[in-house]
Amino acid sequence: MEEDAGKINAIFHIESQGNVESIVKKALEKVVEDIKKEEGIEVKEVDFGDVVKSEFCSLTAEINVYFRDLRVFLLSAAKFGPSAIEVFEPEEIEIDARDFLKIIGEIIVLTKKLKQKYGFYIAYPERKKKPEIGVDEDKAEELVEQGYIRAKVVVERNEKSENKAAKNFLNEIEHLAKINKYKTTTAEGKSLVAAEIFVELLNLVNIILVHTPVLVEIVEPKKLKLKTLDIQDIALEIAGFYFDVAHVIRMKKAEA
Repeated sequence: MEEDAGKINAIFHIESQGNVESIVKKALEKVVEDIKKEEGIEVKEVDFGDVVKSEFCSLTAEINVYFRDLRVFLLSAAKFGPSAIEVFEPEEIEIDARDFLKIIGEIIVLTKKLKQKYGFYIAYPERKKKPEIGVDEDKAEELVEQGYIRAKVVVERNEKSENKAAKNFLNEIEHLAKINKYKTTTAEGKSLVAAEIFVELLNLVNIILVHTPVLVEIVEPKKLKLKTLDIQDIALEIAGFYFDVAHVIRMKKAEA
């Protein structure tokens, strides 16, 4: 692999669980081999831990990997769902906001395919409190200076009523973002809710993963500077989401 300023060095902690020790080992060995076959990945070292036995067998592999770039790294986090991730380098990545959203867009497509195939959805507790709407310009500038993202998000909702669709969506994201304004419309029997929000990058990733918007735009800043911890946290958010999705899919297959 060529030296590349965008290259990421990280350890993926991959866990395998089951009732039979030999099957657990084989399953984990297969995941390691699958990672080695991925384009844009160079596996430097693999350390298999000891099998832990309780109600079932558990085995973890620490896989030291060089990823070609941020795209390969984040898509790998989604595909392999590591239980933990440690990022060592680089210290910082600067990426155009549009390029970052292109990577996240690929993950949205994957999520939508899984939702369509397995029909899972994410339930939210009903919130009685009405979300606060509106951010004045002075506060908006202050938030951007503090590192918040100014973003536009458009989601498609199943609610027939535009008002209900907006109320539910805004309630679901209100604890993650400051909502500046919103509008609704209807297309092909479904409600569309468009919201302009001020949000920390990690929370924006959470909103995108959960709500699979039809459109996302980062208004400002135009470039994102991601520190090592930012890169790690975003990957963990993606990996954790897909780990939960995989669990739901296994449960649905078991019920079939």
